[in-house]
Amino acid sequence: MLKRQAAEGIEAQKRQMTAAIYSNPNYGSDDITKAVEGLDEHYKKALESIYPKPGAQEHKQREQEPDWNNPFWAGAASSYAKQREALERMRAAGDPRASVADVAKLEEKRAERMQMYDQTKPKK
Repeated sequence: MLKRQAAEGIEAQKRQMTAAIYSNPNYGSDDITKAVEGLDEHYKKALESIYPKPGAQEHKQREQEPDWNNPFWAGAASSYAKQREALERMRAAGDPRASVADVAKLEEKRAERMQMYDQTKPKK
C-alpha cells in the first residue's frame, strides 16, 4: 500500500513538473524536449527504486540511498537529513533503540510547542 502511494505521489509530481516545463516561456522546443526526456529518465529510476526489478539487484537497490540529484527525491533531502540528525542525537544521548517513529513523535511535539507559541505571541 505504501509503495503504491509513493508511486502515485511520484506520478503526480511528474505531471506537475511536466506542466511547469511546458508553461515556462523561456524554454524553446528543443529545451522542452530535453527537459521532458530527462524528467522521464529520472521518473523511471525513481519507480525502479520503489519497485525494484526481480533478481539479485533487488537487495542492493533497497540498501542504496536515493540519488538526491534526482528531482523526485530532491524535495525530501532536507527533511531526511533533519530526521537522520535527530535520530543520531537520540542514539548519542544513550537510546540505542531510537527509531524513526521516535523522531516523528519529537517533531510532533515541537510543532505543537510552536503552535502554542504562535497563539500566545502578542500581536502588533
